[in-house]
Amino acid sequence: LGPMTAVDFARVPQVMAALRDQSGGDTAQPLVITADAKATHELVVRVMDAAGRLGFVNLSITTRLPDEGG
Repeated sequence: LGPMTAVDFARVPQVMAALRDQSGGDTAQPLVITADAKATHELVVRVMDAAGRLGFVNLSITTRLPDEGG
């Protein structure tokens, strides 16, 4: 999935729909959740929960460094 805002993450059913659409329903594929410093722990956990509800079990979490100068 592309970048999502905090507002998007708060809407678990919409996150689930986006994951379902992007994965084509293939929950066996790896799912990488990338968050930057502005993402709260709660939002990352919500995305992980949404993925788990759909049946994803191969989850990875990565972080993104802030852009230089920003």
